[in-house]
Formats: sequence, structure tokens, C-alpha cells
Amino acid sequence: MTNKLFIIFIFIASITYAQDWVKTDITEFASIDFPVKSELIETQRETVYNAKDEFAYYIVSIRKLTDQQSSQITNEDIPNIYRGVADGAIASSNAELVSMNEIYIHQIPAVELEYNAQSNPDLPSQRFKRIIYLDQNIISIDFWPLTNQKDITNEKKAKYFNSFLINSNDVDKTSATVNQDIDKSNSDFETGLIIGQIIFYVILISFLIGIVFLIRYLIKKNRKKKTPFHNEEQSRAKVTKIICQNCNFENKIETKFCSSCGYELTKV
Repeated sequence: MTNKLFIIFIFIASITYAQDWVKTDITEFASIDFPVKSELIETQRETVYNAKDEFAYYIVSIRKLTDQQSSQITNEDIPNIYRGVADGAIASSNAELVSMNEIYIHQIPAVELEYNAQSNPDLPSQRFKRIIYLDQNIISIDFWPLTNQKDITNEKKAKYFNSFLINSNDVDKTSATVNQDIDKSNSDFETGLIIGQIIFYVILISFLIGIVFLIRYLIKKNRKKKTPFHNEEQSRAKVTKIICQNCNFENKIETKFCSSCGYELTKV
């Protein structure tokens, strides 16, 4: 009997642990799965999706390049842009790079890095990031673990990163234009650096906006709880009698002159 109960418990726990993730279309051509419904923050050129469960923060940030910017990017330029984006994220968070590796996502060149950010009581220090360029978009996929259990971190990270799908075979990864500028490599790096910094600050803004909405919600909820109490107190304190200052006789609220002595009543 005990063994049966144990098996049932393990089965229920495994079902709860393996709940379906939420597939989210982050662009017209790509999607990713979050463990819970994500929040969306949009600016003029940046789009950020963020979600959180008990194990980690899950963040996707997308930077849309202008036609002029994307027209100058070739396959040879992409590694420099990736390094710039990575350095921008690291510099903005005063972080230390642990590792950075070139990878392929659906046969498209990308990079994956691990870095340790400056200690912050509200955010985890250990962070993982993947960067990929697709169809005028620099997509940054971040995983910030909240647990020290390495097995869980690796499992969640792998499931999250591997859920990224490219929905179209016609995605324009680079432009065919070849730019002949001598300083093109440095320019690509600087562009990536700026974009990496912008993405980092947009992510922080998305967290702050989430906190503000949470505070507003809690304040509003607290006020709703207090409203009936205040109304009850106000009704209790409502004046129903007027005491004559001449003879101390209690008169009705609408009375103008004292019913006992005729003295003119003063309403408080």
C-alpha cells in the first residue's frame, strides 16, 4: 500500500513538474516557449518578452535594425556584431565573462555566453545569453537562474533555449550588399556594442515597469479592502441629533429652533 501511494505521489509530482510551456510568437518568423505567460514591453525599435517562475527569469529582447543598417550587414560582419552585443550586455551590468562560444541555431550562426553580473539583491548574478541575427532583427535570448541546483538549471536552460524555432525558410539572414569600408569591422562591433547596451537597459525598464504595475495592483487591492470599513466608520460617525446649547435638549437634525426652549440651534 505504501509503495502504491509513493508511486502515485511521484506520478502526480511529475505531471505538475512537466506542465506544458506557453509557445509565444516573438516575431512573424520565430517563436519560443516560456514556462508561464510572458509580459510584453515594446519601444520604438525594441521588443522585450519576460517571464519568471521559481527557477529562473526568461527574457527575449528583439532589436529591429533600420533598412540602412541591415543593408550594410554581410555574413562576414555578423561575428563582430555578436561580440559587440555581448560586450554591451557585459559592460552595462559590470559583469565578468565566463565563456562565449560560437553555435548554430537551425544552421544559422549564433553565439552563446555565460557571465556573472555584479551582485544585486533583486536579480541573479549568473546569466546565460544567446544572440542571433535574423531578418533585420538582433534577437537576444536570456536565461537567469534563481536556483543553485545545477541539474535543474541545466534542464530548464536547455528546454528554454532549444524551444526557439524559426518558422520560415525564407528568413533574410543577411543582406547581399558588400560594404568596402576599411573600418567596417570596428563599425560592426560599435553597432553591436550600442545595441547590447540598449537591450540591457530595456530589459531593466521592463522589470521596473513590472514592479510598478505590481505595486499599483497591491495598492488598489488594499484600498478596496479598506473601503467597506471606512464607509462603516463614516456611517457610524454620522450626526443624527443636535444638542441645544441653551438647555441641552436633543433635537432632530433638521430642527432649526430648540423644541424645548426655542433657542436657535447651531449645526456643527
